[in-house]
Amino acid sequence: MRYVLAVITMILLCGCVGDNGVKIICDESFKCPLEDIESSGINVKEEMAQSFSCIRRAGEQDIVIVSDYNLLTLLYPDKTNYYIKFAADSIVIAYSKSLNEKWYEMKDVKIGIMNPNTSACGYQTLMVLKLAENYYGDDSILYNFICKNTKIRDEETIVVPENLEVNGNVIVETSFSDLVNDLE
Repeated sequence: MRYVLAVITMILLCGCVGDNGVKIICDESFKCPLEDIESSGINVKEEMAQSFSCIRRAGEQDIVIVSDYNLLTLLYPDKTNYYIKFAADSIVIAYSKSLNEKWYEMKDVKIGIMNPNTSACGYQTLMVLKLAENYYGDDSILYNFICKNTKIRDEETIVVPENLEVNGNVIVETSFSDLVNDLE
């Protein structure tokens, strides 16, 4: 609900509700809140894309909404006069307490991530796995889950090549709905 109120407020403050409605390009994670806005009577023409695509296409739309607000700084001041951080999300690692072994030591685990080259959630997932290494004192978590099954490398920084060459139990998608379907 707070997303809906925040986006409605942005629309009204921007003054972009005209006869043709308001054009919004946003990250797929905002699909449900935008459906709620459409039911409020505001004429919204939305397009879903990954965060980086939204940034590249800014200027064609009235409003750009992305998951990583830091990307919006790339638009300032050439393509926008201001930007608003209006929400915060979390990424978690979920597992069953009934496991007899540690989640990061389990064999044959299937893991799905969004493409780190196009999605904020993708590169944030890599950072979460890297932070898990610190938390659990195990320097092999990112390698075991991602690097040994893709071309992603864990060096001084995490290197994500254009061609990930995915194999094994890793699924990389550019669409959140495709990722969920692949993991089910």
